[in-house]
Order: sequence, then structure tokens, then C-alpha cells
Amino acid sequence: MDHKIPGIDIPGLNIEAFLKTVQSPYDTQAVFDKIRTLATSSALPYLSTSMREQFDKDEGLHALYVERYAPRYLTNDELMECPANSLGRSLGEHLIRNNITLEFQGIDMSQIYDKQQDIYDYGRLRALRVHDILHVLLGADTSPIGEGVVSAFLAAQYTATFHSMSIATMSLHVAFFDNAKLPVWIKGLSDALQAGARATPVFGVAWESLLNEDLEMLRERFKITPVRTNG
Repeated sequence: MDHKIPGIDIPGLNIEAFLKTVQSPYDTQAVFDKIRTLATSSALPYLSTSMREQFDKDEGLHALYVERYAPRYLTNDELMECPANSLGRSLGEHLIRNNITLEFQGIDMSQIYDKQQDIYDYGRLRALRVHDILHVLLGADTSPIGEGVVSAFLAAQYTATFHSMSIATMSLHVAFFDNAKLPVWIKGLSDALQAGARATPVFGVAWESLLNEDLEMLRERFKITPVRTNG
């Protein structure tokens, strides 16, 4: 099916990739195709206005940017060597359970995260680096609803166009492909937005240096409330 719609041009939106992820949220390459179109659009300065305002307020993010903090990704085996009940061990279990690694191997990320020219590029890189860490901190699985919970949490914190687009993707997917779970999704969306508004801004936290710390203590320290769903 041709997903190109004559007469419709939404700046920064890859309509074909968007519809692919509505149908199949697990199409990771389509997700990054959406990011690439947004990140390389001439409309990006306008589309990132609100996100830039939030990045400017994030003192932790500025401190990490000055340092260009980007430590080596640990392997799943290395994460499993972290103490029981730690962020790192929980992250390793999450990655192994879902057959993924932190490096997003096999995904074409060119023209998205290779610039790091300013704090806004760096902030988008942090979004990638902490994505699976947030799954663990929020107790969110990798179902469409779980992914939507992470996006909603981040939308409350950074009001980025991409996170709003992800919420729209998950809303349409649940509505058309998993309609019985609409109540679960609506509650998860509401809870995640509230949790994001309460929590410490997450992109400015050096999570990679806290992998040996107790997960529950980190949640308390950074005011992160898990969002429970049956997604």
C-alpha cells in the first residue's frame, strides 16, 4: 500500500514510517526513520522550541554536556555482575529478557546522533542512552503500552515533539490493534504524565555511574514513581 498522501505535507513527519509504527511499534528501524526525518527537517528549529526551553532549564544536563559525558555501554554480561536489586542488574535482566543490547546494533542511526555539536544534539543523544534505563526505573515493559509510558513520562519532562508523536503512535496502535487495552493505556498515559512532572529531569542524571546503586533507593532519590500497567 502506498502511504504517501497527495496534498498532505506535515513538516518533520515521515508519514510512511509513522503509519508503519502504528501498525507495528516493534519496527525499530521505522522508529529511527521518524527520528531522522524530524532531526533533519528544516522545520526542526520550530518543532524543537519547547524542548529547547526545557533543556536550557536542566542544570544536570548542562553539567554532563560540559563533560561530554558518554561512557562506554556495558555489555549484558557486565550488567549482570552488578549487585542484586541494583539498577545495573535490573537493567541487564530487562535487556536479556527482551533480547536487546544498549548499542541498538543493526539500526541505521546516521544523521541523527553523530553530530553532538551543541547541548540540544547532546540531549537527544542522552535520550537514546537512557531509554532502557527508564524502562527499568518506571517498571515499564517493552509492549506498545510500556513504550508509550516511557514516552509520556519524557513528554511531561521535556515536551519534545518526538515524544508527543510517540504517544500518538501508541494511542492509535492500541485503538486499532489492541482495543480491549484502551482503559489500561489511558490510565498508564495519565499516570506516566504525572510521574514525569514530579520526577527529577532524567537526561541530566549520570545514570551510567549509578548502576551499582539499589534500584528502589534511586527511585526515591530522584522522585520516580513506577507506572504499573498490564500492557
